[in-house]
Amino acid sequence: MELILGSQSSARANLLKEHGIKFEQKALHFDEESLKTTDPREFVYLACKGKLEKAKELLTNNRTIVVADSVVSVGNRMQRKAKNRQEALEFLKCQNGNEIEVLTCSAFISPALEWLDLSVFRARLKAFDPSEIEKYLESGLWQESAGCVRLEDFHKPYIKSSNENLSVGLGLNVGGLLGALKLEAKLSSL
Repeated sequence: MELILGSQSSARANLLKEHGIKFEQKALHFDEESLKTTDPREFVYLACKGKLEKAKELLTNNRTIVVADSVVSVGNRMQRKAKNRQEALEFLKCQNGNEIEVLTCSAFISPALEWLDLSVFRARLKAFDPSEIEKYLESGLWQESAGCVRLEDFHKPYIKSSNENLSVGLGLNVGGLLGALKLEAKLSSL
């Protein structure tokens, strides 16, 4: 079985590597701008479903494909990837000292199984150090992440409290995916 990660995300790739999952990474081109909703949950679900439809074009008997999408919600206001430095600063101002939600919709498709999951990682943040915000903006790392949220580095020291499923906050429900992979293996052996 060949697993394809239909995403350019380095965070998602790292999650799969950390769990010993072998994969090939391929970009799937889905036009998220075509989605007109501003509801974070609806958006992330529809974006993931759109990517899943694109993934079906790559599906063959020996391939399985994983796709995902994430957005950040602060007070039910959606934050996607910042278009520029000013928007990144605005996102960070909204997050500063508040609760954030990283909504991740993960999906898996194989010839035997289709699985889709919408999960939320919640974190209560402390106030950001203004000089650290400036360094973060200068680094350009914010460009890679929904809402400029990087739980693995910039945001990590500011987490006051959070729920348990960090992989969801990093962009992929790994626990759910591992369960889907086990079920797929069982179904394929029947």
